[in-house]
Amino acid sequence: RRIWFFEELVPGVPLYNESEAVRLVGELQVDAMEQALNVIIERHEVLRSTIRITNGETVAVVHESWALRIKRIDLSQLASPQREAEVERLLVDEPRRPYHLEREPGIRATLLLLGPREHVFILMMHHLVCDWASEGVLWRELSALYRALSRGETPALPPLPIQHGDYAAWQQK
Repeated sequence: RRIWFFEELVPGVPLYNESEAVRLVGELQVDAMEQALNVIIERHEVLRSTIRITNGETVAVVHESWALRIKRIDLSQLASPQREAEVERLLVDEPRRPYHLEREPGIRATLLLLGPREHVFILMMHHLVCDWASEGVLWRELSALYRALSRGETPALPPLPIQHGDYAAWQQK
């Protein structure tokens, strides 16, 4: 509620946008990456939640499902110096795009294609849905799920003992 309050004070300013980017070298199965992200969104309610104001109260609305599409930007035709300059620009600009948490969950992903075997993957989340500790969980799950899916295996992660909403309710008490 506190973060939402500050978000509403300065709408459109990306104060709470978080991002991490990784350069990936080698074969990348983009569909498996997207599928792995969607398994994570299915596992974690907060990643498929939007915000609604009801009677002046901030309420998280957990959606049954929410399919994420990785935004793909092909930079492979640019000359190397221009391509790297564009990567640097996008590493700044992509995470700054404001979220509309009333209409969309606070998670996004962009994949920059630099060449046949070189990509930059940018994972972006609003601080309402993720903090630094949670990012480690997300990256570990993404790695395990991508590895399984890219090999044609059925991914198997242990069930979650609690959801973020459970923690938030406990914290509020």
